[in-house]
Amino acid sequence: MKATKCVKVPHNEADKVACVFAGYRQMFNEGIRLGAESNITSKRRLYKSIYGKLEQDIHSHYKASCIFHAASTLKAWKTNLKKGHCNRPYLKKQVAKITNQGYVINGNILRIPIRPKEYVYVTLNEHHLSKLAGRKTGEITITPEFIIIPYSKDKEITKPAKWAGIDVNYDNITVAYDDGTVKKFDTSPIRQARQIMVGTVSNFKRRDHRVLKKIASRAGKKYRNRQNAVLHKASKEITSTGHGIICEDLKGIRKKGRRGNGRSKKARRNLNTWPFYILFSMIGYKALWNCLPVIAIDPHGTSSKCSVCGKKLAEEGRMVRCMCGLYVDRDVNASRNILAKGAMFAPARHAGEAMVGCAVTPSRCVSVPNIR
Repeated sequence: MKATKCVKVPHNEADKVACVFAGYRQMFNEGIRLGAESNITSKRRLYKSIYGKLEQDIHSHYKASCIFHAASTLKAWKTNLKKGHCNRPYLKKQVAKITNQGYVINGNILRIPIRPKEYVYVTLNEHHLSKLAGRKTGEITITPEFIIIPYSKDKEITKPAKWAGIDVNYDNITVAYDDGTVKKFDTSPIRQARQIMVGTVSNFKRRDHRVLKKIASRAGKKYRNRQNAVLHKASKEITSTGHGIICEDLKGIRKKGRRGNGRSKKARRNLNTWPFYILFSMIGYKALWNCLPVIAIDPHGTSSKCSVCGKKLAEEGRMVRCMCGLYVDRDVNASRNILAKGAMFAPARHAGEAMVGCAVTPSRCVSVPNIR
């Protein structure tokens, strides 16, 4: 399997690449319009239909990447239309993509084309070079602040001797290992950061939407940075121990956060802002990079049954009690049940079979030819 990671390279060439952003946005939106009107989702058909009509004052490598980007977006949009109402997508952000044939890395210099025979040069530091050394690079993404370079390496999933069960909650991640130890990761700073973001925006009283938009953007960026920092740290520790990972399959859990389901506004807000998808995505690609399998199981009953005897539990606040004498934190009990439930069939499979060697998402366990 091919495991992929990315490295962010900061740059100060936003003014020079502004023309690329404008041309890429125009081409992307034109591709979406034509694809939607002509009912095209195939990359090849869209390429033939629109290539000659695209912006000419831009390098041709951006055209190919833009068409493939638009075709992928169209395909996802068509799928979402079958599930319900979904507006036609369009690109607003300043972003551009270019294939690995369009840029050159020569020593510590990254050369990116803007127009034919016109380039931008960005210097790579030792950290960037150490990550990219000996690895294949892919399609890069350019933003006004960063250049994101993906690099990949072939990995073979191995069958681990040890397993860990993960119970994901609003304010913590509880991991139970098969040697009996349990570790908790505090994720409450994510909720605190979100409360600060919401408070910052709601306390703005001036009737100036331009200023409000800037304040909301800055507050949202701080919140996302804090969220990603907490989840990256936790997922790195989880996947660096050499344990195979057993997670919950949380498919359809967002439906419980809809209006009219008998939940309070606070409960619906907590459920709909719960970043479990981001966490599982991080665990998925980091586990694959470390050649570890990830298994998704049905979490039904893992919180309400005893991890020792399997009987129904009585809750006492955050603790649970069982007639067999068990008295333990409810998150610890759930993580142990997840570990036991996944370990029932995990050792019976080898690394090439269906579930072992998969990257987990909240909706399903899928094979991973590419992790992004």
